[in-house]
Amino acid sequence: MKSLTSQSIALSLFFLVMTCYHCFAMKMDDRCNKDSEPICTKSLCVTSGTAYTDIDALACAVAFAELYNCSAILPGAFNSTIPDSVRRWDFKFSREFSEKYISFVIVDVSNPDYFPRHIKRKQIIEVFDHHFGFQNYWGNTGKIEPVGACATLIFELFKDKTPSATTANLLYTAIIANTLNFKASVTTPRDIAAFEKLKDFISLPENWVEEYYSEVENKVLENLEISIKNDTKILGNGWAVAQIELYNPSTLFSSSKFLDSLWNSMKEHSHWLLTLPSISEGKNYFVTNSWDIQKVLSEKIQSNWLGLRGVSDKLYLRKEILKITNLK
Repeated sequence: MKSLTSQSIALSLFFLVMTCYHCFAMKMDDRCNKDSEPICTKSLCVTSGTAYTDIDALACAVAFAELYNCSAILPGAFNSTIPDSVRRWDFKFSREFSEKYISFVIVDVSNPDYFPRHIKRKQIIEVFDHHFGFQNYWGNTGKIEPVGACATLIFELFKDKTPSATTANLLYTAIIANTLNFKASVTTPRDIAAFEKLKDFISLPENWVEEYYSEVENKVLENLEISIKNDTKILGNGWAVAQIELYNPSTLFSSSKFLDSLWNSMKEHSHWLLTLPSISEGKNYFVTNSWDIQKVLSEKIQSNWLGLRGVSDKLYLRKEILKITNLK
């Protein structure tokens, strides 16, 4: 009798878990378009890439977790786009995954090479991203759209719901950062509309843009080598492309510390590029160790080069450069 009772309990638990799994396996599009709240949120996790966590990934994960009452797990180290003042804001996330999570939503990345290794494709119910190249791979599972910030996509899910001040602050800042304060060509009317709506919910000072970029710059200069490493993307061909967004990076080139840090941070890569968007000047500075990379950039992007250092004629984000040059 005792054995039968144990088996009954085990079977009941099994069917309960399977029911939760199947309810999350429904398309996220369908769920997000319904007024009802999602169920089984204890087994749902929203996460992002493992290489690093930037302000967009952080904002998206925290906002999605708040909206759907689930857990945010961010295994990648915070990079320089998340300065100390932002890190002190009252938001919740974890670094470690738990076995209880059986369904996953991925934000701000769609290349599976950057996903946490233990997550299987069949467990992923939706992918939100603004980086192109994997639309066909994900099909209906992917919400990969041409906006400046993934934060815009996540905020649009709120519809008539009100985000907390902290979540609004994160989304607002992510849109600023990912559009280079709306100077990048990837900026869309959707980004601007989301930004304007978020103004009703934020608790930030009027000069937040200046404060934010000043803090980011100080964070970068505090440890250049780590800052570069924490914002480096490895392409399919092995090339490493790092990005450091500064208000005016032009003065860095006269610093031997900057050049030493750059070489040290990239020494393990045979071909590398550092792109430095200058928000105040509306152009990019480039440094590379590779004539092959210099040739690709010279052919695809209007730029002037002196050896392996270059300057573009307008402002580009890394994702724009990769799209224009067809590098993945």
